[in-house]
Amino acid sequence: MEISARARSGSAIDRLVSHPRLPLIAGREADRSAVQVRDGLLRELAVLGAGSPPYGDLFHRMTPEVAWHPHEAMLAVSDADGIALWTPEGVTPVPGIAQDPHGCRALAFSPDGRTLWADGWDCSSALDLASGTVATAAGWDTGVTAPPGGGLVSTLISEQAETLVVFATAGTDRPAVMRPLRRALHLDVDDYRPPDFSADGRHFAISGNAYDNTLEVFAFPSLTRVAALALGEPHPGSCSPLEDAWVEQMQTWARPAATFGSVPGVLWIGTPAGILIEYRVDGGRLIEHPVATSAVTALTATATGHLVVALGDGDLMLVREPPGPPASGAEEVAAAFGRATEHAPDETDEDDEDPYGGRFDFAGAGALPWTRVRASGNVVGGR
Repeated sequence: MEISARARSGSAIDRLVSHPRLPLIAGREADRSAVQVRDGLLRELAVLGAGSPPYGDLFHRMTPEVAWHPHEAMLAVSDADGIALWTPEGVTPVPGIAQDPHGCRALAFSPDGRTLWADGWDCSSALDLASGTVATAAGWDTGVTAPPGGGLVSTLISEQAETLVVFATAGTDRPAVMRPLRRALHLDVDDYRPPDFSADGRHFAISGNAYDNTLEVFAFPSLTRVAALALGEPHPGSCSPLEDAWVEQMQTWARPAATFGSVPGVLWIGTPAGILIEYRVDGGRLIEHPVATSAVTALTATATGHLVVALGDGDLMLVREPPGPPASGAEEVAAAFGRATEHAPDETDEDDEDPYGGRFDFAGAGALPWTRVRASGNVVGGR
């Protein structure tokens, strides 16, 4: 693979978020509450929270959350001091959204960029950026992603024993709030990352969870699971003397460790051995690309057909993806999902037995054999 640029970050990066259209990347530092902003050649533009002290042994870390504006060079960042907007002209605090004592778990912009969404614990906030008006809305968590076909957003509603992948439209009011659709995907347990969509909108990947490093790929709009990967070594059993060692190796995998790139149906996976795995969803082929000797700690795809790779030694790499067919048909895929469902009814307190109040039609993930991918890139069947 062709390496187009390198840079030293000065700190290990544990999360990378690229702008959906512009050559801009945000990288969250792993050892303190700081976010680096870089251009498409990895040149540093700003460091938000540059004066933050190291986390050290602090257990309850209020790590920053970030979200790019869908069209403009604007980054929303939340930390212990509140929420702010970065642009090339500077940083502006965002008033009006009360900071939860536990911190903001996720930020997102509405698809038109006019509303900033902030998740709390029991509910969420929606801020109209033009007027400063704030509305309270139903809770969501972890993040919001938009299928490339437009018209929809996706997010998670998580409980300890289960997670819903919810799809929604953005309302026309100001501020806009998410209006969930009835069709939803049900997953066991919790602590997943939000969906990551392929460039043609025909697949999305979800990585997690609280108990293992799994990576599942679903077809869209059918929500059928088409691939199930387990990353790392198999769990030795809760009573095994090897369990502590297993937990340690599990934590060496980046979360999320995967991203779809610019080529439809190609998912990229970073491993603790410095290998990028090219996973072709159609056919299930895995191709190894050794790019470094240090662990991949974060991975994102850019709008210019590159991958940005963060490494455990503090290096950043800009890697050009191998060429492939252009993406097409995303608009029709998203429209087909919308035609097959309807908006869910509003939340009520009438049904205490069902935390979702019977509002959603669940699609289960379905049974599928697991393929285990080791850090070295070796693939073994079964789980």
